[in-house]
Amino acid sequence: MTFSRWQKSNQNIQTVEEMARFVDNYPEYKKMQGNVSKHATLVTEMSKLVKARRLMLVSQTEQDLACNGGQGAAYEAVTDLLNNESVSDIDRLRLVMLYALRYEKENPVQLMQLFNKLASRSPKYKPGLVQFLLKQAGVEKRTGDLFGNRDLMNIARNMARGLKGVEMDSIIRWRL
Repeated sequence: MTFSRWQKSNQNIQTVEEMARFVDNYPEYKKMQGNVSKHATLVTEMSKLVKARRLMLVSQTEQDLACNGGQGAAYEAVTDLLNNESVSDIDRLRLVMLYALRYEKENPVQLMQLFNKLASRSPKYKPGLVQFLLKQAGVEKRTGDLFGNRDLMNIARNMARGLKGVEMDSIIRWRL
């Protein structure tokens, strides 16, 4: 056997060994292929939902409500989304609730307009639902500064509320 024939024969053996390894690993390959296919299908369906329900825009507006000031711009953004047919009822409710918690003291007329718009767009959400939220979790019930937007006067007012019932003598003695 010449060297070149031996070399070709060796390459054939290596090819056969590679094919044997592939056949041995084929069930694992099929399993991984199935998982990739499932993940790709899931991502595709999620992407369709995000697009159809306008969730990127809803999410952006939620972030702006939670982190940024600007009541006028927030009111316009929430109103636009309430009017958008693609936005789901639950997303509308969440937006109005977040707006109400953030701007409950800013402009009661606009807040009432949002309540009414929500109730007219989604009959299952009664007009008093968001008001109930404010009664239970509004600024008067919260102890912390949920949105980080209070001024020094509000902070002092909350401190004074916290000191109710504490005798002034106790405070003075503690300081001395």
